[in-house]
Amino acid sequence: MTETFANNAATTLGAAIETADGTSITVSSATGFPATAQYRILVDDELMIVTAGATTTTWTVTRGAEGTTGATHLDGAAVTHVLTAGALAQLKGDVVPNVLMTQVFS
Repeated sequence: MTETFANNAATTLGAAIETADGTSITVSSATGFPATAQYRILVDDELMIVTAGATTTTWTVTRGAEGTTGATHLDGAAVTHVLTAGALAQLKGDVVPNVLMTQVFS
């Protein structure tokens, strides 16, 4: 899936995350976040990948991304959109093959 980005997007959890492996989270606001998934967020020390629900306040996520550990999180915890090594690797995988194909077949 193509990685998407935004500048300085931040919100808070709209409800506690009560398990370390749930795949749905609620945020207070989606304003400022990318309009389409996939993008990465940081909640406390856990990286998550938002895979669905962009523009809504209920996001489907992949927990414990990039070697972080899934954890519980309190209602009101900070949620920040982040650029990570994993996101850059995904972007490279999305862009480089397309550039190479364009060069080969032009």
